[in-house]
Amino acid sequence: MTPKKVEDAFYKSFNPRTGWPVPTEWQNELYNYVILGLAPGGFHAAVFSNDMMTAASRSHPLNEWNAILSMCKWIMNTAPPQCWGSDEKVEAWLRLSKEQRTKICEEQGLLYTEEQIVWNILKD
Repeated sequence: MTPKKVEDAFYKSFNPRTGWPVPTEWQNELYNYVILGLAPGGFHAAVFSNDMMTAASRSHPLNEWNAILSMCKWIMNTAPPQCWGSDEKVEAWLRLSKEQRTKICEEQGLLYTEEQIVWNILKD
């Protein structure tokens, strides 16, 4: 499949073959935080802040440990380092402008640039 939207790169990063089969519901929560800059819920905020004790206490009882591990692996290996690791980093990420987040995410390979999308469309 040839990417046609800027966010295709983001969702492609969750390919189960990479070892990070993050549940779709969480992918959308991660997109809302990482790409859109929306404040995550309590569980995800604790994960991004690197506070696993709080995350564990806020996790829904039906959340599976393997899914939580996959999400943590995705964050550590794929998410911009500016958006996770401490409460201060989470707060700073939420204060960034859309343009600042977009630039960081493009550099991280989580968003395709408009130029890349045009070339992908022209290739087809």
